[in-house]
Amino acid sequence: MRLVKGSLMILLIMFFCGMANAQLAFGIQGGIGGSSFDKNLSIPGIDKLGIDKGANSIPVGVFVASNILPLFDVGIEYNMLVVPFKFENNNVVPGAKLSVTFTQSLLGAFVKWYVLPLPLIEPYVKAGAGYYSGKIKVDLTGSVTVPGLASTDFKNTMGFNIGAGVKTMVGLYGEFVYHIISRKPDITDAKQAAYNNWMLMVGYQFEL
Repeated sequence: MRLVKGSLMILLIMFFCGMANAQLAFGIQGGIGGSSFDKNLSIPGIDKLGIDKGANSIPVGVFVASNILPLFDVGIEYNMLVVPFKFENNNVVPGAKLSVTFTQSLLGAFVKWYVLPLPLIEPYVKAGAGYYSGKIKVDLTGSVTVPGLASTDFKNTMGFNIGAGVKTMVGLYGEFVYHIISRKPDITDAKQAAYNNWMLMVGYQFEL
């Protein structure tokens, strides 16, 4: 956790220091996401949520970046899921259908390194850190109910992400980013678990 917080502070300092002398770029993006959650996720009242299969999501986001050094961008970003992860299972609780929905948003900072500038495209690698928030919603339909299951917030937590992408000279880009997060619902006796996930994003970047 200290490493993530320290990395975030360094990125923010670099971004704000670079704003004075570097040109700013603004980007918008959207895409598809996939879950890599701990398959043994549980909540009080249900020992195992039964998410053996993955779920998809639709993320969108924005960012502002400054070119602090040749080949390096540092920026701040916000993204969220407009379509959250959703798991459904008929076998976890006898006599009931279980539906579990996870939302996620990120407010953080990142650095990009353009590893091989070419005339038409610029491949890059990316790393970032920030605050992840969201909700978990559990629904049971059928003849069985479990008291206390509803919508609850995740405790805000620090996490980090890594990725790679390609930007074209006209500002269009695509990237793959993997988010590494350990979090837990804000309810009594909830357990910490891995809620890792990936995003495949496309977007457009233009200079301000």
